[in-house]
Amino acid sequence: MASSNSSRSPDDNSISTLDEYYKAVALIDNGDSASAALAINQLEALQERVRTSAIISNNETVDDLTTCIIPLLALEHYLAKALTQLPIAGRDGMKDRLLNLRRACDLWSYFFHSLENLEMLSKLEKDEYHPLLELSEASNEETQRILSISRDTKIARYNAKKQLEQDLEKLQALMERRKRLGLGTEEMDGHDQESLERSLALKALDLTKQNAIEEWSSVVQELPMLSRMVKHQEQDSREAERYPGAQHEQQQRSAANNNPPSSSGRPLQVTHITKDPTTGTLQIKKEEIRSQVFRRGGNQPTMTIEELAEIEVAAAMERDRRQKQQEAAQEGAPRRYEQLVKAGLEDNAALMDASAPLDRAWDDFKDENPRGSGNKRGDVGDRNF
Repeated sequence: MASSNSSRSPDDNSISTLDEYYKAVALIDNGDSASAALAINQLEALQERVRTSAIISNNETVDDLTTCIIPLLALEHYLAKALTQLPIAGRDGMKDRLLNLRRACDLWSYFFHSLENLEMLSKLEKDEYHPLLELSEASNEETQRILSISRDTKIARYNAKKQLEQDLEKLQALMERRKRLGLGTEEMDGHDQESLERSLALKALDLTKQNAIEEWSSVVQELPMLSRMVKHQEQDSREAERYPGAQHEQQQRSAANNNPPSSSGRPLQVTHITKDPTTGTLQIKKEEIRSQVFRRGGNQPTMTIEELAEIEVAAAMERDRRQKQQEAAQEGAPRRYEQLVKAGLEDNAALMDASAPLDRAWDDFKDENPRGSGNKRGDVGDRNF
């Protein structure tokens, strides 16, 4: 019977393996093909080490595993992910891509099979895992049907993934808080150091399962198309070997059809022959076909966007300068006393002296034109009516 988790402690070999594993995963997260190729070599070596050292036993459950072993359960997933990041290169690039994707499907199958043995798959994950396994094991591309995922399943997967990400962020924040406070084995927020590390590892593995299902589904949908492309390439290669000159002749015919030669080496011309309705004489007009093809229509721009921006900025600066000049000129202009009070310039003696004639003229205007005099219509029209 396997010993319980509390009686087992991580050894130096497990910790060293885990450190190398995290370095390889960091390479995969870079997303470039060179890092993916390097990560594949490292993960394959780790995979062999885990297998030979029997770090994970087949008769164990998740409760029997130490915390530092739990991340290694996702080793096959990251190896499969790295295989999908390899580029298509060379003459046999499509064929190599197909082999890599099929191997990735085998790795995902092993990954979920191991978790199923450890009783770490939910019912929803099992319902998605088994159809993917059946499609991946189809040997003929004709038997591979398009994976159909219901809308409810997609919504449930999305909600589960978002919830896992939020839970993982909370646990990580709690771990950082414990580090800042310098806590050891003391319990805080319902977790001690060991239980918090284990919860983090299990939650990260749950999120990895969701990512693995999404990437596996994408690969399964790509496999039929890639299989057909490889099959067509193999047929073309066999025909080329059987008829060595056929492919070259076909390329020459295609080039000739796309670019028909001209006898004079000049662009093709078309001749329009019309009859003048008034004089009855024939009118002949030649046009070069190529000169009329792919012409730009409408009014073309006369400047670049950068040049237009410089003109607009200069115009705006000029308007601002003129406005400031007008404001400065109006500030020293004479005005009536009440206007000086509103502007706060009643202490300016020169403006006060200049306002006296304006105030007298304004008073004379108001005497000659009392308020409301322009609105009276009593003297308008004939009084007899």
